[in-house]
Amino acid sequence: MAIRNLKPDEITILGDFAPAEWNYSLSEFLDFYFREKFFRTVVAVLDGQIAGTGNAFCFGTTGWLANIIVLPEYRRQGIGTAITGHLASGNDLLLWQRLFRVTDPPVSTSGCSYVLAS
Repeated sequence: MAIRNLKPDEITILGDFAPAEWNYSLSEFLDFYFREKFFRTVVAVLDGQIAGTGNAFCFGTTGWLANIIVLPEYRRQGIGTAITGHLASGNDLLLWQRLFRVTDPPVSTSGCSYVLAS
């Protein structure tokens, strides 16, 4: 499995990734935020197919993770955990003092502390 940044021409592929009960178009969301400097989207690729995705927002020293989605046929393989870890790793543009995760349903009410790199 490889985790990499989403390519602009892949936005439409992610249009149906969100569960139906979310009543949400991920591709519309990505079209809106994709080129913003405070936003990042990654995809997990397994056997040549996009198996999952996740987004991160970074405002100053605070970051949020959103839309961590793994397609049903790829779940229970650690893909969502790998996406979350990659986004929260503090790589290049995303260096946070505090990370807030919004989950549905909530799994934690505490954030994780990160130290800004110098």
